[in-house]
Amino acid sequence: MKEYTDKLDKVLSDYLVKKAPALPKGAKDFLVTVAPYFALLGAVLGIPALLAVFGLGAIATPFVWLAGSRTGIFWLFWAVGVAQVILSAMAVKPLFARRGKGWRLMYYSQLLSLLSSLQYINVGSLVMTVLSFYLLYQVKSSYGKGK
Repeated sequence: MKEYTDKLDKVLSDYLVKKAPALPKGAKDFLVTVAPYFALLGAVLGIPALLAVFGLGAIATPFVWLAGSRTGIFWLFWAVGVAQVILSAMAVKPLFARRGKGWRLMYYSQLLSLLSSLQYINVGSLVMTVLSFYLLYQVKSSYGKGK
């Protein structure tokens, strides 16, 4: 799996850093400064949101089944959401320390977001995910290598 994400990382670096217009240094510094707070905010707000979705899904599942619809995919996306919240929470401390591990955790979280967006073919979400990848790759050089 790491082999594939490393290949994707190289392709995205080529397009989002080398070929895309670069952000000004001040904008990059600002993003690096606020990134840990956004990761923390995503983790904190993600927990009650996931619990609400889980509760609504648990209530609706028997009724949706009676209507002849399937809800298995709902549980898959709930699990993806949980993984994204966990990755965001794990990234906070390394992002504050400007370590590469924090950047990598946010990269994995964005990959999960991309998979969710592709499943629903949600154009708005896809555009926001591409923008997130652009911003993520613009600040990649600000984070140290390794763990």
